[in-house]
Amino acid sequence: MRAVLPLPPVEELRRLFDYDAETGLLTWREPNANMLKPGDPAGRVGSAGYLDVAVAGRRYRSHRIIWKIIHGADPVGQVDHIDGNKLNNRPQNLREASHGENQQNSGRYRNNRAGFKGVYFHRRDKNYVASIRVNGKQRILGTFATPEAAHAAYCEAATRLHGEFARFE
Repeated sequence: MRAVLPLPPVEELRRLFDYDAETGLLTWREPNANMLKPGDPAGRVGSAGYLDVAVAGRRYRSHRIIWKIIHGADPVGQVDHIDGNKLNNRPQNLREASHGENQQNSGRYRNNRAGFKGVYFHRRDKNYVASIRVNGKQRILGTFATPEAAHAAYCEAATRLHGEFARFE
């Protein structure tokens, strides 16, 4: 996990950027050294898929800047994208979260061959296993004949254990 830098003062951010809450876009308010003009979109998509913005030679995630512009203070912990879209920075899609809560809201891993979040195929026993992480520890929910049945068990447990941060796909 990357170290989080404290953000510049909110007054400076409001001087540098305009934020459109309807579109979630952050734009430059004044010209800067990178030949950007007022109204140009701020930032570029970084290797992690988030919009990164440089301010005074330091890179920040745009959703953290937006949080501070809206709320007037640095976020406590992380800023979670509710719908999982790292570029959707509308206010209704952003919420504060602990690292664990943010992980609960992550999608299915790319290398998941079972096709469902929280499900993997157990080769030796030739069945599907449903599992979930709670407080950093993996819990096995049971074994099932089909991936759909295992996923149903995962969804029930995620709803119960992760609440509003539960994500099923």
